Amino acid sequence: MRSGKRGFFWTGVVLIFLAVPYGRAETTRIALFRGTEIPFDLKSGDDVIKRGKYDLEVHFSKVDTNVLYVLRVMQKGKSINEVPGQGIEYQAQTMQALMKDPKIPERPTLRFRKIPETDIVDLIFESGKTGNFSFMKALFRMKLIQE
Repeated sequence: MRSGKRGFFWTGVVLIFLAVPYGRAETTRIALFRGTEIPFDLKSGDDVIKRGKYDLEVHFSKVDTNVLYVLRVMQKGKSINEVPGQGIEYQAQTMQALMKDPKIPERPTLRFRKIPETDIVDLIFESGKTGNFSFMKALFRMKLIQE
């Protein structure tokens, strides 16, 4: 290789390695909800999710001290939408207080909550008290499409 081509080659290699950390973060599935009925037509980004039954997966990724949540909406085994979410902290600070809190479910749950007098629907995920990913709570916000 000539020195000019060699420099171009190594510049490309370095740029690829610099771009890798900023690519799509590797996620871990926390929970899977099969056949979940979505009772509204919702909009997430530019995508519309029509009312109906979907498989919903909750994923998380930890980058440094930031925890990122993603709700993956799936139909027929294929992802049709990914909704970014944000973590919610429980008020109790100690593990003992969390274990005794009757409001925290035992197993993973996903609840829909329509915000009154707005066109916002929140999906609230709680991982529950048991399992590898206990005491995680996240909020996924989508826009309600009015009929």
